Formats: sequence, structure tokens, C-alpha cells
Amino acid sequence: MKKGKWLALALAAVLCAGPLAGCGSDKYVGEPDYSDTDLQFHIGAWIAPPPAIEATNYVNYATEENYEILADSGINTIYSLYSLGAEQAAAELALAEKVGIGYYVRDDTIWQLLDMTDEEIAETDLFDAYKDSPAFKGHLVVDEPGALQFDDLAALKPKYEKMFPGKDFYINLFPTYAGTSLWKTDTYFEYIDQYIEKVQPEFLSYDSYSLLADAYGTTSLQEDYLYNKEIIATKTKEAGIPFWTFIQTIGFGIVNRRPQSKADIGFQVYTDLAYGAQGIQHFCYWQPLTDDRGTVFTEAMISKDGVKSDIYDYAQAVNLEIQTFANTFLNFEWQGTTNYLNEEGTRNAGFNMVNSAPALVENLGKEYPTKENERIESVTNKEDLLIGSFLDKNGYDGFMLVNYSDPAQNLDNAVEIRFNNASKAVVFANGERTVVELDGGTYKATLHAGEGHFVIPFN
Repeated sequence: MKKGKWLALALAAVLCAGPLAGCGSDKYVGEPDYSDTDLQFHIGAWIAPPPAIEATNYVNYATEENYEILADSGINTIYSLYSLGAEQAAAELALAEKVGIGYYVRDDTIWQLLDMTDEEIAETDLFDAYKDSPAFKGHLVVDEPGALQFDDLAALKPKYEKMFPGKDFYINLFPTYAGTSLWKTDTYFEYIDQYIEKVQPEFLSYDSYSLLADAYGTTSLQEDYLYNKEIIATKTKEAGIPFWTFIQTIGFGIVNRRPQSKADIGFQVYTDLAYGAQGIQHFCYWQPLTDDRGTVFTEAMISKDGVKSDIYDYAQAVNLEIQTFANTFLNFEWQGTTNYLNEEGTRNAGFNMVNSAPALVENLGKEYPTKENERIESVTNKEDLLIGSFLDKNGYDGFMLVNYSDPAQNLDNAVEIRFNNASKAVVFANGERTVVELDGGTYKATLHAGEGHFVIPFN
């Protein structure tokens, strides 16, 4: 072998020994490809366009025009609330089918299944009006049950599955801030554990709302927002099921403020994705027609008299944005989420709840703050930052980067992340997919308020 060739090999060995090199390994080599799958986010929403009932002054909003507006929003499954029985459900399912979205029926008749034998279930015609509709995705069985209801739900579920094989037995759970009087357990951990153990769901849905403002208009974020996500993400990962969560597309009550920008919506959605959510749900699409036990609602994406609000535009923009990378993202499995405090070291109550909560260590068996992914050598960030770590079946790492500053403050977050063993990255940002060169393994970006980037480093 010639001397020059020996020198070339020696130089290559030195270069490949560095932490950013991938020369001697086939790991992370080549741009990842997910074209063999066609996975979609569940993008649901509370309250379908209502039919003609007293609360609408008998105006029928369940029309083809309103369902077309619904489908254009990027929502792919709408949830019934104002039900007038099987025939009305069939009519609304026909509208949903026409515009290509799914529909959850709300029909308390399903509880009659509890008293039926398998033979009676096979012969009943109670649900013939709608059960074969292509748009029928399942039933909205109950919202926010306490643990005392879990035994009944567990008894109903196998009967339901015989009647409606392959359909969703949809239940939505309380958040951490609901408290023991509503959970009907001593701790939230027990509430979630009992639900998973008894009901054995195919997915877990819960709500927790983050956008707050006081009487003077000073905005803030729900302090236990990330704490709740950490519990749900970990418990569902252990159970091998996905989770969905609601986002706030309405103002309600005393402190939950009305969303004012696309950033308000994007902040919630990308934070959910940083914890591996596989579905998002809007509360609400249509404004509730009446107050709920004294809770006053602003207009939602659609006002109660059928008029689009600016929230519709904000939510539509984010819905369509995340659909551009849904298939790629859903090929990854969540591994953990790390938080990074802003460069000024200003206190973040949400980070503190995750990093210093002994209950998380005791009940989830984790040490906090979450250990950084080994692919990350260093992180520099101007504002508070979340990084969700993900792994696909071929060993590629994915990272969801989220500007975790209060979106109402409209803060830009300049970030630099130095990846080990990476020279390029696939990046999904602002609804676009690009492949970027990493200078020295470093990804540089400015995350505007409410923005998230999904980054897949490779060589």
C-alpha cells in the first residue's frame, strides 16, 4: 500500500473519532424515510354544529355548509353534545360523511347494553339508524368520570365492543387540578392507575388548560400543566397506549383566558407533542349554547350563533401545520422531555413543579429533571425551552423543540443545539419540511412565540 494511502486512512480515523462523526458507523446514516406509512393525527373537537333545539331558538345549524366549514378547519373528528336521538345522529353522520370527517355520537341508550345478553346484543335494532355509517367512529360515553364510575364503565365496555366492534369507547378524564373530590381517589396517580387497570382503554384522553389571566389582564400559564403531561405520558407509555389531550380554543370561567393569536394555539399543541401526544382536541369548536353550572364561555372557533371567530383562523392554521408532519412524527415513540430555563434564570413555576416534585419520583420511578438525550451535547436557549426526545424503529432520534415562554408575551427564543454524530437534519417547522446542514453538528433556529420544530439529525 502506498504511503499516501496510509496517511489518508490515518487522517480519516482521526476525523471519525470525534463526537460528531458518523464515518465508522451505519447508524444515523442516510435521510430517514417514512413513505411506507400513512399515519394521521386524531384532531378532534368538542361540540358539533347543533340541531334545531330550544337553546338555538330552533335554528338548525347542522347543515352541509356548516359541516364544510368544520372540515376546512383541519378537524377530522367532531363530538356530538346536543343529541336528539338516533335519527338526528344519523342525519349528522350523513353530513360528516359528506365532508369526509368522523363523528362521535352521544347516545345514553348504549347503557341498555349492560342488561343484554350476547344474543340480545346481536339482535337489537336500537342503533340501526346510524351504526353502519362510514362516519361513525364511536360514542362519547362520558366526560370526566370519577373513579367511582370506573367499575360501571369496565362492565359496559365489553358489551359495547360486541355491539360496535372497532369503534371508539370514548372517555375523557379530569386533569390534576380537579382535586380529590372529583377524582374520587386520594391521588391523581391512583385515579389514572385505576382507570387504566379497570377500563383497559385503547387510548387515554384528558383535559388540562394552560392559558390564564387575572382580573387585571396579566397572563400566566397553569403551573401544573407539564406535571400533568408527565404523569399521563409516562403512565400511557407503560400501558402501551397513546394519549390525546384537549387544547383551549375558548375563554371560560374566571381565569381561563380567550386565545388571542395563533401562538396561543401553537403553544398548547407543540407542548402536547413534546410529550408524545398522538391526538389533540379542541375545546371548543362550537361555543356552548348555555353556561355550565355558572361557568361563562366566550365564543369558540364558532360562536353560538354560527359565526367564525378569529380563533377559528388560529386553530385552522395550527391544525393544517401539524398535518404536514403527522406521518413522520407518529413513526416515533416518546422517550422523555427535558426543560431548559431561560438565559436570565427567571423562575418558571411549571418547570419547578416537574423538577422538584417528589411525587413524580415516587410514583413514576424517575429522577428529575429528565436526563438529556445522549445525542445532545449542548443546548443554548434565550427563553424557556422544552425538548421532547423520540426514537423510531430504525434507531433515528427525533426532537420536538418548543418555545415554552408565555405566548402572550410574544418572545422569540434563539436556540442552538449541538448534536453528537450528525451533519444534517430533517426539520419540520411552520408547516414546511426542509433538510439543513449542521455546522459542527449545531442546529440554530429562532422559535417564535408558540412555535415548535421537529428535528431529526442524521449523517
